[in-house]
Amino acid sequence: MGLRTRISNSVLVESRERLCVAHDSDKAELQFEMTNRVTEADYHSVGMILHGGEIDYHIWALFGVPSEELCIEWIAAGTSSACTMVASFQSCAVFCLECP
Repeated sequence: MGLRTRISNSVLVESRERLCVAHDSDKAELQFEMTNRVTEADYHSVGMILHGGEIDYHIWALFGVPSEELCIEWIAAGTSSACTMVASFQSCAVFCLECP
């Protein structure tokens, strides 16, 4: 049974995590797997690369941020947002949905 059929679309019965991915159920299992791997590995810093139309709120929610144990930074080289990057940031993992 696919995730799409398991989501009831009711905020009264679904978890926050399931509701956060309801808009894109095709990628939901991958996103759950990726965030679970990072959490289980006890990584403390994650770089995030998403393409223009990607929504990021649900990814932050799946990671359970804000959290004192996890730092997530956008990796935005070559874009107008690159000036906001923290130069000293080193990621243990990179979260990217559309990377080759």
